[in-house]
Formats: sequence, structure tokens, C-alpha cells
Amino acid sequence: MPSAAIIAACQAYIDDHRPVTAKDTLVLAPTFRNVDITAAISVEGVTFEAAKTSVITDLTTFISNLEPGEAFIKSQAEGVITNITGITDRSITSPAANVLPLVNASVVEWIRIGDIEVTLL
Repeated sequence: MPSAAIIAACQAYIDDHRPVTAKDTLVLAPTFRNVDITAAISVEGVTFEAAKTSVITDLTTFISNLEPGEAFIKSQAEGVITNITGITDRSITSPAANVLPLVNASVVEWIRIGDIEVTLL
């Protein structure tokens, strides 16, 4: 997260270099929005614990790669789980749908990983 000094320096730089037609510019630090995930999986050829570790690692990486203002798309997260070797089926029950971050003139939410719970399907 940028410090207040970095935000102020960026704002000053943009204000000094922006074209006259770009009157309203605002530099903001993103606001974290944690997303908790509850998933159930079926496994074959691997232990549940190994599969669970892979799910947590891969979902954490998936969400860590989201940019500020980018949505969490549930079907993409399900695809991450589906692609793990040894997982034969999966169901994400939480969140129930896509998570759309708030993005407006004063807030830019950044989806971050919350708690991940993995159980057997």
C-alpha cells in the first residue's frame, strides 16, 4: 500500500503534468476488500490434505493476481480448483456469486484473499 507521502507526490506530479482538459484527477490508495471462500472438493489419487493445500495455494495466487478494481469471478475460481490434479469435482458455496469491487470517484476496492475453508464434497 502506498504511503500518504507517495499518494501526495503522485497527485502533485499528475497535477503538474496533466493536460488542461483533464481537470479532475485524483490519486487514491486502493481499499482492501477481503473475500472469504468456502469450497468442497472430491479427490481421487491424492490425499484430501494435499488437495486442500493445493486449493488454498492456487486460490491465494489467483486472487493475489487481481488488480485494484478487478472483479472476483466465481467461475474462474472454480476453474482454478478444477485444474488441480486429483480433484474430480468441486463446489464453491461462498461467495454465492461474483464479487464486484466498488469503484467510484473516492474508492477503488481491491479484492484480496480472506479465509479459505475447504471440505470434502
